[in-house]
Amino acid sequence: MKRARNRFTKYFLLIIVIAYTSGMVFLSNYDINHDSTKINQNQEIITSNYTWEMNGTVIADGYLSHYDPVICSIGNGSAIIAWEDWRNPATNSDIYAQRVNSTGHAQWTSNGIVVCNKTLGQEDPVICSDGNDGAFIGWSGDEGMWVQKINGNGEAQWGANGSQLHNVSGYRMQLCPDGLGGVIAVWDEGFLGDLILARRVHSNGTVLWGADPIIISNLTNCVYPKICNDSSGGVIITWQDYRTGTDNNIYAQKLFLNGTAQWGSNGTIICNQDNNQYAPDICTDNGDGAIITWTDNRSGSTDIYTQRILFNGTTMWTSNGTIICNSSGPQETPRIHEDGSGNAIIVWNDYRGANWDIYAQKIDGLGNHQWLANGTIICNATNTQDDYMISTDMSGRAFVTWEDSRTGGIDIFAQKIEPDGNVTWPQNGFLICNKFDLQADAQICSDELGGAIITWEVQKQSGPPRYDVYASRVIIPTSPTLESILPNPSNDGLILLNWSDNYDANKYYIYRNTSKINNINGLTPRAIVNATVYQDIVTANGLYHYVVVAENFWGNGSISNCQNVSVEFVPGPPILDPILPRIDNDGSIYLSWNDVIGATDYYIFRDNVTINSTLGLTPIDSVAQTFYPDSVPINGTFFYVIVAYNSTGSSPISNCENVTVDLTPPNGNGEPDEPPPDNTWIWISILIVGIAIAAVIIIRGIMVRSRSKKTPLKPPKSPPTPSKKPPISSE
Repeated sequence: MKRARNRFTKYFLLIIVIAYTSGMVFLSNYDINHDSTKINQNQEIITSNYTWEMNGTVIADGYLSHYDPVICSIGNGSAIIAWEDWRNPATNSDIYAQRVNSTGHAQWTSNGIVVCNKTLGQEDPVICSDGNDGAFIGWSGDEGMWVQKINGNGEAQWGANGSQLHNVSGYRMQLCPDGLGGVIAVWDEGFLGDLILARRVHSNGTVLWGADPIIISNLTNCVYPKICNDSSGGVIITWQDYRTGTDNNIYAQKLFLNGTAQWGSNGTIICNQDNNQYAPDICTDNGDGAIITWTDNRSGSTDIYTQRILFNGTTMWTSNGTIICNSSGPQETPRIHEDGSGNAIIVWNDYRGANWDIYAQKIDGLGNHQWLANGTIICNATNTQDDYMISTDMSGRAFVTWEDSRTGGIDIFAQKIEPDGNVTWPQNGFLICNKFDLQADAQICSDELGGAIITWEVQKQSGPPRYDVYASRVIIPTSPTLESILPNPSNDGLILLNWSDNYDANKYYIYRNTSKINNINGLTPRAIVNATVYQDIVTANGLYHYVVVAENFWGNGSISNCQNVSVEFVPGPPILDPILPRIDNDGSIYLSWNDVIGATDYYIFRDNVTINSTLGLTPIDSVAQTFYPDSVPINGTFFYVIVAYNSTGSSPISNCENVTVDLTPPNGNGEPDEPPPDNTWIWISILIVGIAIAAVIIIRGIMVRSRSKKTPLKPPKSPPTPSKKPPISSE
């Protein structure tokens, strides 16, 4: 017995081990099979297993603090981020950088690579793409103005700490690629600004344009320079200028690649209207000119103005600028970005309501407004929205990020604007980060794939207060394109849907309605799939409308275009069940058959011969359900078929089933049979006798077992020895 138990234990343990191993293999295969990897149009492998996290992915943390992140796109969903870094307080602040790919993975050393860690401090980093998978990063410091070129592998191209632009510290540096692998930098010198200076660096790191920077303007209080390139490789620079000594105006200058100024000494006037014009910004007009915007106080309340300047320094629109917004209340600090088609998109802070909000406008090359008069709302949530930045992609979409105090703290939000001015992320913005005590200084760039990458600094109060750098990629899927539904009309109710693949989507919702779908409010999806094809089954004729919505980690995109299909099919033949019993004695015939897709009614036919066609027959009834109780009052053999029907037509006949009705009484004399005698008492008697016999047998068995337990078994006795005495005589 013990050996048997041991064998059982071994077998049981073996089964457990096999089951566990099989489960692990299954789970392993499941994970592998569900690592949904796709390839985008640039043949870059994109995985939907993002490491991007809600509330941001860490770019740099620990080591005291990291400030002022800046970002530029390098395409294919990737970006390079630079920041001011205090991990080595013995040498003051340094400049570090990190590359992050489309899935949120850091591509260089954890917590970033050194861009510059010279002994004295470096601060205020700026960045722009080099157009070749790398970036130019500039900064100011105690040792002057510097710039470095970093390639896509994180390798410094211009020495260990970059190329020195000037040995005097300045402020508000801006960078612009020269189109030949080099960069042009502009900055103002002195905290309040007096000089606007510029310098070009060759692709090999050699500093050009002489021993000292070129002076763009040397008049009083010239500050806030901004720069953009032109189609010839030169640059156009604009700035805020106080040369009159009474108010600020806006000026501009164009430089060729050799550093020659084109628009006179100290620049040309963009706007010198009374009162102050300040905080300019600039973008290319996709030609040799530029579009400039600024804050304008000519009316006594600040408004937003703009002007286009051509290659020869001539302003094209209304003298002293075209109004972008002059709504009630102040409007301030515009930001501008080209859309890739010669238009410009401008975003600004607006106090037309109860608090500072964010508005935007698109202006074409002729100065015409393309969106709503006085701007399209980007965010008008409660409390203040400010410190916004804008970026665009080559499809004409704009992306805006800002600091938002709608909840009482300071959080980061973002919005996407389509070329027609409609916002496609949630109304009043998509929440980027609200996790920490403070999130601020958000910067944004397009990912060139329909989304945006945002970086910002966060303040953490757990332990010693410090700032860290975070980033997030937001790419809510774009609307799929639903193909025309074919065939149309459909004659079988099988509707095959196909739509464009969105590689940033991991599932699609399919919606159907009997009227055109403009939104999905109140609709329930017909299906949720992770492919770009779906077959729907329609069971009734009519006109049906379909849309598809893509979803990913960040949420749902907008609905696709709406396609419709007319369903016009004739039902197939029903299958009539065999009629049971085959011989019926009461004339109640129960018919049943399968439910036919698309049928709205069923016609029942009956005849006394096999039915091969309903021609000339009249249905005995029609019903909507798939059963029918018939009543036949006479004897005979009857044959049945069913025909399905809808508005398009009738189906072929079903199979033919028959039943024999025999209502003749069994004695054959036309009178009812005599009722059988009532023998109930006989059966009761038999039952009582049986129970009594069973009881006797059971009781006897119990007594025998009881006796056997009380009397132990003994060996049998020998038979008695016969007596030798003579029998006693009866006499």
